[in-house]
Amino acid sequence: MSADIALVARRFIRASAERVFAAWTEPDHLRQWWGPRPVTCCEASVDLRVGGGYRIGNLLPDGTVVWIAGAFEVVEPPKRLVYS
Repeated sequence: MSADIALVARRFIRASAERVFAAWTEPDHLRQWWGPRPVTCCEASVDLRVGGGYRIGNLLPDGTVVWIAGAFEVVEPPKRLVYS
């Protein structure tokens, strides 16, 4: 992959920046909303600091767990979050 490729997602959400940031960075919140239906989040861990990692378990309907993991590159609560 090229370092020149970026994905930018923009949505208007009727919530404070603090609440949205928490939804993306706190494991309890992630487990509540993560994944397209019928996928659920069975586990989430977050080390919220530059260089820290995250790991999210996606439980599929057939019982398979697919793991998503990466590292935080920019952490500027509550306005900016960049991760791999």
